[in-house]
Amino acid sequence: VLDQSGKVLERIGDMGYGFATGQFAAPHGLCLDSNLSIYVAEVARTNMSHYTTPPDVLRSFQKLVKV
Repeated sequence: VLDQSGKVLERIGDMGYGFATGQFAAPHGLCLDSNLSIYVAEVARTNMSHYTTPPDVLRSFQKLVKV
């Protein structure tokens, strides 16, 4: 999350690309709810499903906290 001058205020998720909990590979959407909680939509592994084994647990919703 950046301010208007580009200064980093907060970071969502872990640093870097990845498929682990808290990481993003290809985020597709972003929204805020009435409490100003941030939600990131991601559809991942759709183009890689033929090449990799899916994880044991697929999360459909996960609350991210400031790191």
